Amino acid sequence: MEKKPKILVVDDDEDALLMTSSLLTTNGYVVETATSGADALSRLDAVKPDLIILDVMMEDASAGMRVVHALRDPKAEGFHPGFESVPILMLTSVQQQLHVKLEQHAGTKLLDVDRFVEKPIKPRQLLDTVKALLAG
Repeated sequence: MEKKPKILVVDDDEDALLMTSSLLTTNGYVVETATSGADALSRLDAVKPDLIILDVMMEDASAGMRVVHALRDPKAEGFHPGFESVPILMLTSVQQQLHVKLEQHAGTKLLDVDRFVEKPIKPRQLLDTVKALLAG
């Protein structure tokens, strides 16, 4: 039996969390959820995700950014070793709220994530992006 990829979806918006989780589950993924950056970090060892879908602004405006730093930067406070290579898809409404344009692809100097996608994301775009990130 083929192992289904496990995705940790992190968002403080319960409707967005439910919609994203339902879409991914319906399409064959195992989904775990967290409603804050702190909750996500506390659950990493138990969940062991293959991919993390992460909102930028949750319990505060930089919660998602702190999660990224804790996963990617060994010098960061609360660094979680072993998760440096887990792909991160960051969902953001920063562009709408702050009029800041974030890069759509990896390599942004702002954050070490694999992909930025502006909310609201269309279901097909989410599924295609998830598939591409899991494929490496």
